[in-house]
Amino acid sequence: MSARSPADHAPLGYALALAAFAHRGRMQRLLAAHGLHLGQERVVFELAQTPGITQSALAARLGVEQPTVAKAMARMARQGLVTIGRDERDARATRLSLTERGMELLGVVVACWQTIETQMSQGLSPAERDQLRALLGTCTANLTESEGTR
Repeated sequence: MSARSPADHAPLGYALALAAFAHRGRMQRLLAAHGLHLGQERVVFELAQTPGITQSALAARLGVEQPTVAKAMARMARQGLVTIGRDERDARATRLSLTERGMELLGVVVACWQTIETQMSQGLSPAERDQLRALLGTCTANLTESEGTR
């Protein structure tokens, strides 16, 4: 029998935060090996799915403020990963796309996620992994609905 810890009696949110912290730390180390910073993997994934997305729409999808996205995009543009351009119809809007080099990183990002998923789901059956994914989806929906962002 394994030893019990105070975390065994902590709120569910604490257990989720511990798992998220461990996931984040592992992701940071994997991404760094490819010259990426934590958070850039989400940008790469979103821009691959929606080329030409506006900066404000990307900020909304990522759940961050627009100045945060602007700073990240400037950094990624300097790295040669994204292009930043003006919308042809609305000069106030900024359109974002991955460069060819940025698009090549999509495979790296997916591989990092798969590596972490394999590691974190050791000992779980396929049905348990599906159940965990569904439960986390429900938790996310519940929290975003309570914030009025859904």
